[in-house]
Formats: sequence, structure tokens, C-alpha cells
Amino acid sequence: MTVFRQKVRVCFGAILFLSLFFDVSARKAKENSRARSRIIRKANKKDDFLRALRKKSKVQTSVLRDKQSLKEKKWTVLVYAQACNNMNNVAHVNFSDMAKVGSDQDTNLLVQWYKERRGGFDRYRILKNNIALDEHVDSRVDGTKAPELIDSVRWAVTKYPAQHYCVILWDHGYGILDRSLFNVPERAILYNSYTRRYMNNQELEKAFKTIYTDVMKNKKIDIVGMDACMMGMFEVGCQIKDYARYFVASEEYEPMAGWNYRGFLSKFTQKYMSPVEFSKLLVQSYGAYHVRQRHWNTLSAVNLDHCDSAQENLDMLVLAIREYQRYNKQEINNLIKQARRNASVVDAYNYVDLYSFCQKLLAEVKRLGFNQKASHVLLKTRKALEEQLEKTKKHLGELFIVANTSRSASTQSKGSAIYLPMHSRIHHSYLRTEFAKNSLWVEFLESLK
Repeated sequence: MTVFRQKVRVCFGAILFLSLFFDVSARKAKENSRARSRIIRKANKKDDFLRALRKKSKVQTSVLRDKQSLKEKKWTVLVYAQACNNMNNVAHVNFSDMAKVGSDQDTNLLVQWYKERRGGFDRYRILKNNIALDEHVDSRVDGTKAPELIDSVRWAVTKYPAQHYCVILWDHGYGILDRSLFNVPERAILYNSYTRRYMNNQELEKAFKTIYTDVMKNKKIDIVGMDACMMGMFEVGCQIKDYARYFVASEEYEPMAGWNYRGFLSKFTQKYMSPVEFSKLLVQSYGAYHVRQRHWNTLSAVNLDHCDSAQENLDMLVLAIREYQRYNKQEINNLIKQARRNASVVDAYNYVDLYSFCQKLLAEVKRLGFNQKASHVLLKTRKALEEQLEKTKKHLGELFIVANTSRSASTQSKGSAIYLPMHSRIHHSYLRTEFAKNSLWVEFLESLK
């Protein structure tokens, strides 16, 4: 009888546990459903807002009648827009803003637009209050491969020649890593959500190398911009440093509205600007446009002509750290980890603002001060590290980064991030980047383990 009662109690306890478990699961499912509903409502409101902006716009669309090549102008600005995702409505708003200014006697404004649920792509010349269709190319390409970007720049250079060229890649972005998350390709540059592909680092380098040699005839693109999240990284600049002069991008997530096209174009068309002046204008207009976005207000312009010397400074910094590790590896690694925690961290946790990291590491090293217990050699090594950190900071702040606007919460950042994971392995795609292959940075990352 006692055994029977024990079995009954066990069964009753199991039933009670399962009922409680399923009750909790049901409540969590209901909460998740409500949360999803809120997200969907917000998304719908956002889409309604963007559609309303499109309807309010007085910009017309038409087919370009004069399809002859134009005479050489001072600037051609090409926006290569991958909008086969949730960004298509935003593209309408941005390009309508471009049309509020339009091309003029000195400037060609062009767009190659991959649209949501439409085969092929459209090429437009943006006129005053008119988005004029130059041609529709009906093909199965998805805008993620090097030949498609190369052909787009060739169209712009051949048909709309100019003294200077600015190429803006418009879409989602995720920095230097080519990776997958939750079985969906992470949104690297030019991410197409229908084909589930994007342009990886090798395709990016291949595209601009071919543009440099075959299209531009060994002349660099004046400005490469990326109106996309988290592409403002030192390593991304290294991928294109031999083929472009200036690189403009954000190291943080960008607001949905993206760049201030109407704002910078209205000033840009008033007078002639050099490539460095135009790069600075892009940054300044972005900062003014998103001044109320306290957490998403970061954009920088870097001079890629100083990329090699910046890389040399980083290699010298790695050598100084390696020398320190010979005498007290635990101490210097702890200082590096503390500086990493204190530095301006990009929302993608494995990225950190490079200038901010150097600044924080310098502060940690100086905080040690003069320690009588430390050997003469260690003190000398510590001093050498301080000097190299100062030199690296100065080069980044005065030569490499020519313009920067930062969110108020990250005033010490300069807008150029670098890959610095602390609690994970080095991602396999990073090892294939030009910077990883040609610098000592991977050796530095491995020494922190």
C-alpha cells in the first residue's frame, strides 16, 4: 500500500510540474506574441510614414529622352542602391531628396537601384524634381557580385564623364566580418534578403581593383562612401585603399533615414569642392541631420593615402606590446583588456573604436606610474609603449581621419573601428581580409588568449 501511495504521489507531482511548465510556456508564448505584434505595428507605422513621405513629395518619375553621352562635368555621384530588402521605402525617400536638388551643369547625380520584388535593376539620372529612368536592365543579377558593381561604375564613367567620381554603396552593413547569424546571412554590405546573399570582402576588393585598372584606367575613385551600418572600419578601408582616395562611413548603426542627401547636395552644388572638402561636407551634414540621435550619430571620413602608414604604426604598436609581454605578459594583457572595456565599443561587440582604444590603453599604462619593484628593462619597455601609443594616436587623429562626427555618448571616438574580440575566437572570414594578411594584428589578437 505504501509503495502504491508513493507511486501516486510521484505521478501527481509529475502532472503538477508539467501543468505548471506548460502554463509558464503558454504565458511566455503569449508575451512573445504580444511583443511581435508590437514590433509589427511599429514596422507598419514606419512603412506608413515612409509611404506618406513619398506621396507628399512633388518629385516626378519619367523616362530619360536624351540618352546620349554628356560632356565632362566636374563631379559624377553614383549611388549603388541595394533595396531588395526592408529598405526599399527608405530608398524612395532618399532619392526623392536627391531630386529636390538634382543634377546641374557641373554635377551628374546617378542611381542604380535594385528594387524589392522586381527583376533586374533600374538606372536613373536624378534631375531637378525628376527621377529620370535612363534604362532598365532585365536580368537575374542580384547586386551582390563584383561584376555588377563594376558594370554600374562603367556606365557612370562612360556615359556621364567627370573630373571626379564619388561612389556610394547604399544598403545594410555589418563591418568587416562575413558571417551568418540565426541562419540568415548577416547584413554585410549590399545584402539582398531575397537571394540571401551579400558582397563579401573578397568581392569588394575585386570590384574596386577592376574598376581602378579597367574602368578608371589606373586612376583612383575620389570618394567611396557606404551609407550602411558599421562599415566605418579600418579593415574595410584597407580593402579599397589602393583604389580610392577617401572613404566615408559610419562605425555604428545608422538611423533608418541614412545620409542627409538633400542637405549635402544643396551645399555641394553651390560651388566647386575638392574631394577632401566634399568628404568633410558629407560628415558635417550627417552630424547636423541626426543631431537628436544621441546614440546613432557617428560618421567619419578617412584619407586612404595614409592607410599604409597607419598600418605601419599599428604594426609598431604590436611589436611594442610583444616586447612588454616578454617581461610581464599578464600585466600588459590585463591592461589591454581593461582598455578594451573602457573604450568606445561599437554595437557589434567585437568592434571597438581604434583611436579610443589607443587612448584608453595609454591611460592604463600611464596609471602604473613609476614602480620601484619593476626592473629597469620593464620600465624602459613601458616607456617605449607609451611613446608608440602617442605616435599612433597622433597619426590616426591628424592624418588618417580627416573628419568625424560622433554621438554624444562616445565623444572620445574618432569614427574608425577595428576588430578586437576578447571572448571569442578569431572569425575565419577575418583571416582572409587584406589587413589580416598583411599586418601583425592577428598575431596581437592571438597573444591575448
